[in-house]
Amino acid sequence: MDRQSASRAAVQVAEKLLPFIDDVSSRLRVLSITLFKHLLELVRGLDRRRMKAHVLQSLVPLLLLVHDERPNVSQVCWDTLSSAAEFLKWHQLGGFIQRKDTWQSCDCLLTRYKGRANNFLCQTMAFLENPQTPLRQAAIRFI
Repeated sequence: MDRQSASRAAVQVAEKLLPFIDDVSSRLRVLSITLFKHLLELVRGLDRRRMKAHVLQSLVPLLLLVHDERPNVSQVCWDTLSSAAEFLKWHQLGGFIQRKDTWQSCDCLLTRYKGRANNFLCQTMAFLENPQTPLRQAAIRFI
């Protein structure tokens, strides 16, 4: 597959992959998040704009999932958040993520994308029913 075809395919796969990022199965969650991170590296040219929408849609779930009780899920979220900030060329967010400062990252996201606040709120609401207490508490704090 040439680079352009791989780039287009990466965007299509990312779109289908996003619902699995906060799946109940921690194994599926880790694999989905890891694959999403690798897909970011494949996107080139005009496909970056289409992928940007998927990256923005992944930020809130990833920022909440860093509070997952399973260390492997938390770590893969931090790694993917770092790749997402790099993909977006968003150095301020990348700095907060590098320091693992969840709440400054959330503030940074809300400040930059005020118009998406309702979308972020809807994404967060799903975490209020999560069986893990740390994830529910993170959702409440984000709200």
